[in-house]
Amino acid sequence: MEKTSKPKKKTKIRFDKILGSRPVAMVLSVITAIFAWFAIIMKVYPTTPLRFHNIPVIVDLSHTEANANGLSVVENEVETVEVELIGDRSQIGLLKAEDLIAFADVTGITASGQYTLSLNVETKAGMDFTVKSITPAQTTVKLDKIETRTFAVEPSFPNIVVTSGHALNREDVSCTPSTVDITGPSAQLADIGKVVVYSDKAMEISNSYMLYS
Repeated sequence: MEKTSKPKKKTKIRFDKILGSRPVAMVLSVITAIFAWFAIIMKVYPTTPLRFHNIPVIVDLSHTEANANGLSVVENEVETVEVELIGDRSQIGLLKAEDLIAFADVTGITASGQYTLSLNVETKAGMDFTVKSITPAQTTVKLDKIETRTFAVEPSFPNIVVTSGHALNREDVSCTPSTVDITGPSAQLADIGKVVVYSDKAMEISNSYMLYS
């Protein structure tokens, strides 16, 4: 005799019962409230202010008249600033401090000197926003030409004397090397009167002597 198999019972998932349970209903209510709040915020307040700290200040002379005239940055008074931006909530809300750069406006500078320059802010990705405030809003920058000049080296040995019966001819005293090259801002190089090799060694000599200093 052939055995007849019993029909399998189909299991029905009652979503209405699951959704009607209190814990699930509470979770769904919270999620719905969050989405509703987010939608209202985006519609009513599409822009938002954000504040960032320790944004590095850059003084970039490339492709400027200052660079064409051989100028370089010698000193920059302000290294970092605090900024407040206003922009599209969905965009600037993703910004981090490291995404921002503060830069000095060097437009029109052609000669060496000290300048008070205004600061502005931009993102590395070129995002649009409005700068509400920058603190401080300016920086003092010194610009000068970096040059190399050669100076003769003079010896100084006030505590070395010759023994009795001998004489010292200063013209016979030489330095090795006899000159040095110094590179720096032209204004500072102009303040250098001379280059001296100094020794505080005290002794008496009666013949030629090699002094290391």
